[in-house]
Amino acid sequence: MQKIVMILTGLLLRVVYAYAAQTGTVDYPYLGIQFSVSDGWQGEESYEMFVMGSTTMSVLLAIMSNEVRSPE
Repeated sequence: MQKIVMILTGLLLRVVYAYAAQTGTVDYPYLGIQFSVSDGWQGEESYEMFVMGSTTMSVLLAIMSNEVRSPE
């Protein structure tokens, strides 16, 4: 668990201080999703996921696909 927290913290720092941070609309047509990165947020595609961090709060969101089709 501690390793996951360290990885996520590192990703957050990377997103917040990224030079080429994404804003605006993000589109993944092959997954069938589209969303907007709101004002005050920056995002980056990293390690097969899209990570967003707030520039005003200590918040991190990671969006990733899950190939499991059933809860079993």
